[in-house]
Amino acid sequence: MNNRTFLIAAVSSLFACLFLAFAWIFFNGVFSKPNSPLANDKIVEVFESVPVGEAAVRRYKNKAVWVVHLSSKQIVDVKLANDYVIAPKQGCDLSRLYCVLEANTERDGVKLQFTYNEPPQLESGTPWFGGFVDPSNGSIYDLIGRAYKQNKDQSNKVIKQLVLQ
Repeated sequence: MNNRTFLIAAVSSLFACLFLAFAWIFFNGVFSKPNSPLANDKIVEVFESVPVGEAAVRRYKNKAVWVVHLSSKQIVDVKLANDYVIAPKQGCDLSRLYCVLEANTERDGVKLQFTYNEPPQLESGTPWFGGFVDPSNGSIYDLIGRAYKQNKDQSNKVIKQLVLQ
């Protein structure tokens, strides 16, 4: 094999390696899952300042959101409220560390309010472990965004949740 043939073979194999590396990076980016560990790390960085068991307003994807960092006690409490909410199987996924709910209401400039105090419009005997009140119409929601049954006439049964990516 002469030098010219060897050089052509070496350059061709290097270009083939370069093409394969580019193709791997490209397809890995196109077909990667949004809930990959890197995406979760970015989410944790955004919400990690919210203490366990607390709720706070944050900005996520250019929206005002309520972030609830659920404690194990709150998860138990949420399950106790299942009989009092309209859609018990809806709301945030309890296996996730954070519950992220859109803070905007149907009226511009009005945001959902979080409160640990029992709202006066809540029916007597209904358990309250903290949750949200829509000041524009008085609707009441639990910690994970599910509407209480006394809100039967409302059009939205759950506060809009944001998918964490």
